[in-house]
Amino acid sequence: MNKQENTYPQKRQFRIPFGDLQMTIEETARVMGYEPKDLVPPIDTLLQEALKQAGSLIQIEGGLLLYDVIMDETTKSLLINGNQLRVKAKIFRELKGSEKIAVFLCTAGNKIGEISKEHMQ
Repeated sequence: MNKQENTYPQKRQFRIPFGDLQMTIEETARVMGYEPKDLVPPIDTLLQEALKQAGSLIQIEGGLLLYDVIMDETTKSLLINGNQLRVKAKIFRELKGSEKIAVFLCTAGNKIGEISKEHMQ
């Protein structure tokens, strides 16, 4: 596969305020595996405090880039901006014939990462 320079550099950046997610204690508990009947003190109080703090800790940012893509049938790989990405045959079939590919990256921000490290020590 020949290296290819991106000739279609479209970039979109996103910032989503945590409050816009409108997360509730009930939804958060459900994702964590708690049934509504299990949402009793101190679990409900801890979740409420965590959601209050989350607004100042979580800074959701993401970016979407659109790249030209070259597809290599033999290796079932994609050449994106000079980088080879090997994919499974099923994914390759879904993308077959594509001329462009969108790459999306997202982060919750530095602060939440630092706090996670502290709590994992």
